Amino acid sequence: MKLLTVLAVASAALVFCSPVQPADSTGLRGRPSVGASDPIKVELGQNVANAGRLSGPSIYHEVYNALKSICSSNQNNCQTSVYAEIPVAYLDKGQVHNGGGLRLWVTSSLYFGEQERNLLIGIIAAAAQSDVEDKKNCHYSGKLCNVSDYVGVTVGQGYVSMEVRFEQSNKEKHGTFDCIAVKEAISGRVQDLIPEFDSHFGNSYYPDVSCI
Repeated sequence: MKLLTVLAVASAALVFCSPVQPADSTGLRGRPSVGASDPIKVELGQNVANAGRLSGPSIYHEVYNALKSICSSNQNNCQTSVYAEIPVAYLDKGQVHNGGGLRLWVTSSLYFGEQERNLLIGIIAAAAQSDVEDKKNCHYSGKLCNVSDYVGVTVGQGYVSMEVRFEQSNKEKHGTFDCIAVKEAISGRVQDLIPEFDSHFGNSYYPDVSCI
């Protein structure tokens, strides 16, 4: 009986003395281990936000620069109390007007350094590009297009992430946003960026795009 008691105490000591997983050089615990395979999750909202006449390459450029303006590379997250606005044309009472805005609000984010920030922003900008390049998301004889009102990106189990809401400044909403139609195109664009993620984090990733 005494021997069993001693063994039980020793076993418990081993459990409670197990080392805590060390933080990596950024101070973040739980980063992927080499050889792991994790998803890059991209979640898309299914409501519309007006992107006006912006073409695919144009909206990529505009979204990328807009998010960089409110997401500092010297911090671990973006500003959440301000938005960045992209000028867009809009439809009101059957007429197209200039002077509208597509507002980008970052609702949450986590990244470590400029490269991780840029990779996250690159996926969000690529999603917007895919949205306007699909004619199902355009109206007014294809002259005005919509994007999803929300894009969220999560790397692995949340090692880095960013969530952005797209909000149009004008009240009238026109046309539709077909999330299912753009999933494959967005997945392909994420796949193009995966070598950069693999190289930076030292493991393997795959795209996981969904409509929420």
